[in-house]
Amino acid sequence: MDSTRSETFGMLVRLRESSRQGDWKNAQALAAALSQETVPNDPGELTEYLRLLKETVIAAKAWRSHANASLVRLNAAAKFHDTGRDTAAGRHDFGV
Repeated sequence: MDSTRSETFGMLVRLRESSRQGDWKNAQALAAALSQETVPNDPGELTEYLRLLKETVIAAKAWRSHANASLVRLNAAAKFHDTGRDTAAGRHDFGV
């Protein structure tokens, strides 16, 4: 494997880690740079390249799913917090 291939694989590894950490700014830059690279011709290198790419996509999807679930929980908590609040009186209305 030549140095350009190892750089390409290094970019894939860094992209996967950025995805796992939710560092989307860095992930975007790495994805743009990776799109300029050529795909390996050697079957063994291509297999490794696709394996790393698949892991990267899975990590990004998992992080996105986790972030979405957190957002849903935060929205639910905010709605619960506002439920029953009498904003005009500045106090809670727990029902009669």
